[in-house]
Amino acid sequence: MTDPSESGGDTGEQSQLNVEYILLAEFDIDRGAILKHQYPRPTGADDSHLAELMLPDGAHARESDWTMFFLNQKAPDETGKVTQDGQPLLYVLNLVRTKHDKEVRRGAIVKAMAVCTRHRFIHIYQAILMLALENYYRSPTVDTLAELFTSVNAMDLTCMPQLSRHETTILRFSDDQNMFEERFIELEDEKKMLESLTRDSERLEIAQDSALAELAPSNDESSGTSARRGTVSDTTASGRMRMPSTRNKDRRFFDTEIVYSGVKLPIRVPMTVYPEEISDFSLIQLLTTFAGSLPTPSGSGRASHPHLDSSGQYTHPIILLMNGLLTQKRVIFLGHGKPAGEVANYVLAAVALGSGGGGVLRGFANRAFP
Repeated sequence: MTDPSESGGDTGEQSQLNVEYILLAEFDIDRGAILKHQYPRPTGADDSHLAELMLPDGAHARESDWTMFFLNQKAPDETGKVTQDGQPLLYVLNLVRTKHDKEVRRGAIVKAMAVCTRHRFIHIYQAILMLALENYYRSPTVDTLAELFTSVNAMDLTCMPQLSRHETTILRFSDDQNMFEERFIELEDEKKMLESLTRDSERLEIAQDSALAELAPSNDESSGTSARRGTVSDTTASGRMRMPSTRNKDRRFFDTEIVYSGVKLPIRVPMTVYPEEISDFSLIQLLTTFAGSLPTPSGSGRASHPHLDSSGQYTHPIILLMNGLLTQKRVIFLGHGKPAGEVANYVLAAVALGSGGGGVLRGFANRAFP
């Protein structure tokens, strides 16, 4: 039996919708953080909880900030496994923006917009979220959310192959950017063939309707026959037409686009992500931040934990973090005075570090709160 989590891509019904929900929250001077809209339907989560996640403390102190959180998280059972039943895990990318206005109370308007998707590569929606939130400030109606929902779900991913974990690993560490190009070309050729058949079918229907209209008054069998022959000939010729080749691309990415408000946004979907690698985090930033000088053996002010301090008080901070993740301890990242997006980056990087990208351990995302 094949484990679906071994696939490097997303499978099944996810392909039906790129984005499941669009959320809009704003800060009200009297009521605090409120969830203003959920499109196209409610998520099922608590509204006040969603609003608090979308408008983190201190968001008003910055012009804009990014946060990430997950919906439909499931607690692991006694064996540490996470059930696959119920609603799928949704990854949420949230943009919060503050616009200063002297004419309003408190002198600023704070709004946040988020997309909820099953795609782990949620960072591809950053550009369109910036445009959509700016549009919402100008036109604060649900129609703005509807336009965003339509645009993101019109993004074409039909030619993106679903690579297995082994194929993802080979592509990830290969110097050949055209690795597995045949997988891409096969899907591209299938799409072109379907499009060609659809166009030919439409032409044939039009030609048949025209021929029947001519036959009705004249009943001229020869003219009808010639019309049909001409249609078949044209169809055969169009079937031999081929679209320009898309070869020689960097197959470590899948290139597509989103059209929003008449603007074409190029999208590059990474093909080398592992199951527990979420968004565009920076593992280097995590390592350089917490890989400073070794702690001093005395006077450090930190309590010793024998099961975490595997090298005593000389345990490296990254090893201490790894031991905490592997023993399922509660790890808190403090980012006083820092953007919420930077703290979220550390959490997502720790998830990838502790799980080996999902290739060694699973279920970290269900217990992470970036």
